[in-house]
Amino acid sequence: MLEALEKEIKKFKLDELLLSLAELSREIFLNDDFLKKVTWQRRVGGLLQKFEQLIPAWVLADISYTAIRNSNDHRSQIPTFEDICKLANLSAQASGELAAKRKEEIAKEDMKIHILLGLSQKQFWYQEITRGGNLYYNFLRYFILLSKFPRNHFPHHKQPSDDLLELTGFDIESFAQLQMAGFAWVHHSSSINFKVADELKEKCPILTEENLRSCIGHFTGDYNYYRGSSFPNNPLFFKPIIKTSTNKFIISNAFIWARKFYEGIYWLIRDKYMRLQSQAFINNFGEYYEKYIEEVLGFYLQSAQYEKVEAGERRKADWLIHTDRYVLVVEQKSCLMTISLKEEYPSLIQLDRYLDNFKEAYLQIADTVRDLCKTDKTIIKLILHFEKFYLGEALIKERVNSLCKDELQDLSNYFFIDTEEFEKLMQVLSEDEAAFNKIIETKIEYEDSAPISEGKEFIHMINRCAPVIEIRYLEDHKHLFDGLLEGV
Repeated sequence: MLEALEKEIKKFKLDELLLSLAELSREIFLNDDFLKKVTWQRRVGGLLQKFEQLIPAWVLADISYTAIRNSNDHRSQIPTFEDICKLANLSAQASGELAAKRKEEIAKEDMKIHILLGLSQKQFWYQEITRGGNLYYNFLRYFILLSKFPRNHFPHHKQPSDDLLELTGFDIESFAQLQMAGFAWVHHSSSINFKVADELKEKCPILTEENLRSCIGHFTGDYNYYRGSSFPNNPLFFKPIIKTSTNKFIISNAFIWARKFYEGIYWLIRDKYMRLQSQAFINNFGEYYEKYIEEVLGFYLQSAQYEKVEAGERRKADWLIHTDRYVLVVEQKSCLMTISLKEEYPSLIQLDRYLDNFKEAYLQIADTVRDLCKTDKTIIKLILHFEKFYLGEALIKERVNSLCKDELQDLSNYFFIDTEEFEKLMQVLSEDEAAFNKIIETKIEYEDSAPISEGKEFIHMINRCAPVIEIRYLEDHKHLFDGLLEGV
């Protein structure tokens, strides 16, 4: 079926096809959805048949990449909406065939996590990106971590803003403003026009055509870039702005561009250090994340409610949080999944290497629990990870438990929680301890139930017991976002 898709794609003028795909992704994004339900008609023989079809945003990205590899700007046919629907259907069938082939190659016991990990990294984040202010909050988290904390608490570190200045010619505030202006294109068109009104230039001198081109250039690839890419997954994920051979600039997929809006600065700097084969930035980011959580705790809780665990000869967990009924032992992990784990069919060997970080967290928490004075309170063991898994916690936990079973006898009450969930959980604790207790009770109850099922994540418990609409800690930093936005 992949051959049929490639053959069909070759009919169309490439830049026009890419623009049609981009515009459809933009429409879906602006509707706060992740797919479009379409109804279209096709004549089959002498009959006019009606079809209903779901077109997810990630399928549009796949078609765009396949098109770049198989067509060019000198074809003559302009795609219609029905053509896009047909290509989406062929793409879905090709993906189904590949999945069936992969299924034969994977050990039965690894099947579930292999398939769901790949699907989650390729697809699930599309469903999350516009939910509940995620785009705005994700931007703020990265900006606080890369701007506020290095400057205020780690002046001896090489500042991320200085790294960015060396890479791009812009400090972090200026680059973020240019990103905001670039992201705003999504609300108007997928075709980029670098013209800037004179009044905007006067209001914000950084907003010039030259500066916008320079900023966007870090996320732009020409056809040679995509065709020669050796990335294990769709290279549009890394450079979502396409420069066509007819000198058009197209935002290939609004969702991928939105993700670059909030995490693009992080990856520009991290890639610099990866090229240098240096761990300095990753290590520093871990310290920024520790300071971030310290400030979150201080924002929501009284000083007597939490304490930093003193490091001894053995590595320990990071925090103890005391409530009337529970002691939460928290170990932070700022590591992000490697690019090779964010493809559709990732290596489980590489997955286990990544999960070794969380095995270490289990052991650190266990050491800390052993050193606690005897308590009648229930001990809850939290592995706090910066990046959202977009994958059911139960599957990750089952895999980590299997890595730890020979070294730990007690694997009870270990739970994974991401940054957003932790912020919301601490907010609930500060506002309504009874609701907090209900969340923990439900978490333990679900943990003891078999079999493994979805819906066990903290976010589901919070949404049921005490929904958090606005994250007060991040709203308290809204002035940082507004300050950047005022210039744009």
